[in-house]
Amino acid sequence: GKIQLKEDEKDFHVSGFVATSHPDRAEGNGFAGDIIPKSTLQKITEQLNNRYKPEAGAVSYRHDWIKDKNPELPLAGAMASPAVLKQTEDGEWGVWVDTVVSKAHPNYNNIKSEIEQGIIPGHSIEYVTEKFIPTEKEGKKYRMLLDVDMLGYGFANRRMIANPHAEIVDFGYKEILGLKEHHGDEEYSMEECPECKKKVREDKMSEHKKEHKGEKE
Repeated sequence: GKIQLKEDEKDFHVSGFVATSHPDRAEGNGFAGDIIPKSTLQKITEQLNNRYKPEAGAVSYRHDWIKDKNPELPLAGAMASPAVLKQTEDGEWGVWVDTVVSKAHPNYNNIKSEIEQGIIPGHSIEYVTEKFIPTEKEGKKYRMLLDVDMLGYGFANRRMIANPHAEIVDFGYKEILGLKEHHGDEEYSMEECPECKKKVREDKMSEHKKEHKGEKE
């Protein structure tokens, strides 16, 4: 009674992190990149879920509207469910989203294909920095972002992605709702692997997919 399956070929979903607390590689102004602490990731989550700040959850295709300086360009997608702050496999923190790709976008087929092929491996947030302090990590100087004004997020290509840890973990037409696995006092969401169709814990899906890649190699 806990399993609900929904298959709808009209909706192509993409799930993963849009931002994490790992140092990114967005170099500039003497900094090696930015670091977004958990407290700021919480603020990003709240902005994404704020119904009165709809631009925060807008999704672009490779930040096209910023490059073209045209906010009227069609959206590549939108959040399908509320964003969640969750821990990554290596103990860092990230903002997790489930995005539905807009079928109305003129490049819908390209976006879908590039996600499936790994040309688009993840996301990149769009924001205005409100406050930061300089910090050092592993001998490099970074901006520690204390507050940001979210303008949206985009599907990022492999060469330009600022934070490789903001990765797409799962995608496809099928979504599983309400399926849980219990371990003592803990409860884990389960997902279906798009390759082997095996039910895997959501927090273990990335590792499971890497095992598939190793088998193919």
